Amino acid sequence: MSVSPGFDNTPSPNAASSSMSMSPSMSGTPANSVAPSAPAPTVKRRAPIACRRCRRLRSKCMHDKAPPCKACKEAGVPEECSFPSRGDLDQDRAFRHPRQRADRKNKLDLVKVKREPASTPSLGLDAFSNYRPPKLANEWDLLPEMEVIVDGIHTFIRHFYQIGFIPKKMFIAGLRENTDSVSVFLLLSILCISARFNKYFINTYGDGLKAADEFMQKAQRLAVNEIYLEPTLERCQAFYLLSIAEQGSGKSNTSYISAGIAFRMAALMRLHREEAYSPITNKSHVVQRIRAEAARRTFVSELRVSGSLLR
Repeated sequence: MSVSPGFDNTPSPNAASSSMSMSPSMSGTPANSVAPSAPAPTVKRRAPIACRRCRRLRSKCMHDKAPPCKACKEAGVPEECSFPSRGDLDQDRAFRHPRQRADRKNKLDLVKVKREPASTPSLGLDAFSNYRPPKLANEWDLLPEMEVIVDGIHTFIRHFYQIGFIPKKMFIAGLRENTDSVSVFLLLSILCISARFNKYFINTYGDGLKAADEFMQKAQRLAVNEIYLEPTLERCQAFYLLSIAEQGSGKSNTSYISAGIAFRMAALMRLHREEAYSPITNKSHVVQRIRAEAARRTFVSELRVSGSLLR
């Protein structure tokens, strides 16, 4: 039998119907007979009346028109299940938060962000500025003699010339003229780095590492008080140098914390913003220009160290 191209070789419907009528199995059975199917599952719909607890929780209330409902029974509080009668006040709605359209809420949030002031908050109004932790009777008792301190500073500048934010002449001159102008915490942080290279400390403590560890413990003792005070450049530099000393002694966890404190103090002082240095001009006093350059170098050094610690 040849089949024309483009057509399927399927029997015609008339032939199929004639074969069905001639089949003995199909004869005598109704054409529209359907096999019995399984009963359809009952659809659990929301009850027309919900109890007060389900209204408050915005949950589906399923019951047999009498308390307690299924939710209250499963929660173990059947005594709280009660149905309001017609005309009662909707006091259960007082527990709900007022609904708000999603598009309107996003619009209000956008307006709120735009209206935030661009000016930075004053550090003097912060909570930590009012905190005054207990201090030692005399912090200078933690340091050696003046000439030993100066020798340790020279050792630090000679061996760690990469850290160039300590102005050598001005820093030592200020230390000799007015000791109160220099932070003891910063001096201890400098000595805990330079002690391992200084001959005086090596001969005194028997080992450079022991000398560095001694000054590190003293600096960490003061760090507990310094962390809650107002951020200053000297305090920021001290935490940064303390983190370097801790890293060199194998205390990576405390070094990571000290470096984080120093970096956040620099951020609070806005050292990463151009306006922090904009008041400095060519006509400014030389001390102001040196201090501004020291602040800039401090932030650059902290940025370099914080990046290496995160690796």
